[in-house]
Amino acid sequence: YNVCGCWRIQHICRQLKTFNADVVCLQEVVIESTFFRPANQAEYLARALGGHHISAGFFRYPYGITGNVIISRYGFRQKQVLRDADGTGFGLGAVIDYAGSGVAIICGHYLFVPRPLPVGIAVTTFRRSAQIRRSLQWIRQGGLPAVIAGDFNCLPYTLEYRTVAAVMRDCSRAAPAHHRNTRPTWGLPAQIDYIFTTPHFRTLSYQTVD
Repeated sequence: YNVCGCWRIQHICRQLKTFNADVVCLQEVVIESTFFRPANQAEYLARALGGHHISAGFFRYPYGITGNVIISRYGFRQKQVLRDADGTGFGLGAVIDYAGSGVAIICGHYLFVPRPLPVGIAVTTFRRSAQIRRSLQWIRQGGLPAVIAGDFNCLPYTLEYRTVAAVMRDCSRAAPAHHRNTRPTWGLPAQIDYIFTTPHFRTLSYQTVD
């Protein structure tokens, strides 16, 4: 869930509590701020949900630094900030202890599409695809059951989408859904956020949360 530096973090917290989730992946969470209260939303959410967490800041705004956070009911065996060839951070990789084994989790926020859109898509597609390949490389190195969840900033069946869908399963298309749109992107309802899993998992249901 990309919370966009959420101004209503208490509302997000109440919503997350209703899911009783084992793992939560969030993007654009405020990590450090002199404006927001709480100043560290990642720590606030982890305490409220009663879970372990890891976080890293990737974007600097006038109101503070935002980034990704993984909150897990289970402890972390491994933690890593994922960076592309230019050194830009785009994701968190973690291995959680589950059922006596490990599960690899990536919480990704892949390269933003600048305006104007046609030009922005053209100049960022290949770098976004490279970030996704880096994520897949990290998963292959561990050889564990794995999940990638996050803001991919790409539409279904684009090059970036096909890069990951060729080797992992798109949960939103593995189960019936009323709709798959994750936000009113660029003025039109669209899906740019996804959850992908390795074949170790079976998707029982899928929904977009309002």
